[in-house]
Amino acid sequence: MSNSIPGTDSPDNAAPNPLDESAIAAAVDSALAAIASAADLDALKDVRIAVTGEKSPLSLANRQIGGLPKDQKAAAGKVVGPARGRINQALAARTVELEADVIEIPCITCSEVIEVECDCITSVHRSLDFT
Repeated sequence: MSNSIPGTDSPDNAAPNPLDESAIAAAVDSALAAIASAADLDALKDVRIAVTGEKSPLSLANRQIGGLPKDQKAAAGKVVGPARGRINQALAARTVELEADVIEIPCITCSEVIEVECDCITSVHRSLDFT
């Protein structure tokens, strides 16, 4: 089974062994690639669900920690916890990047906010005051 979100392909979203650092690193790399490739906030929402949702590889790996012998739980937590943290940080950073590309303009007729996406790299658009 293949996921339609780039960078999140894995067989049936199989859970990597929480003690296997290379498998966890591969899951993180896949998630980071998907996050970076999100072109807009809607795409990022789909990626967020795929890489942090309850069926994501790292969530499944995290769930497996509970079934490990007591002496292995801490080691697994030290592998999976920081990996999940990296993904959450990347999601937050990408959200900020994508939100910066959206200009909100209040409609002069009905006062609803119109969102316009802009690929302009300059800050000129962000400094405009439409109120």
